[in-house]
Amino acid sequence: MNKIYLTKMTLNPRSNQVRSEVGRPQELHKTISRAYPKIENPPDVPKHERKTPRNEYNILHRLDIEPRRGTAFLLVQSEHEPDWSFLDADYADEIETKEVGGNYEAIADGMRLIFRLQANPTKRIGKSDEKADARFKPSGN
Repeated sequence: MNKIYLTKMTLNPRSNQVRSEVGRPQELHKTISRAYPKIENPPDVPKHERKTPRNEYNILHRLDIEPRRGTAFLLVQSEHEPDWSFLDADYADEIETKEVGGNYEAIADGMRLIFRLQANPTKRIGKSDEKADARFKPSGN
């Protein structure tokens, strides 16, 4: 099994960057990606086939905000150890990264697990999807 790293950050609510990224997930995603080695793609590779830190290092992240205290936690899981040294000193009050692959190896078929999932459901309509093609073609009116 590949190594799996988990980072937990307690974000500093007084940081301008944190306040901006909490409301702009795309910017948060860019910041997380900077913690991993840069990936170069040849210029002729179509955008949808490009390698990214997210798909090369299997990065997943979740931002949790505790409503009562307003504390924000960022959880980042990946198969490559992140380097958070580029972050401004006031970005996070605490950053802890540890290797957790062994915990995943202990999961067995039939085990009952409790977890929280935050997902953004999407549907990709491919070129071979004839029904979708018909929906998006001009009606000729």
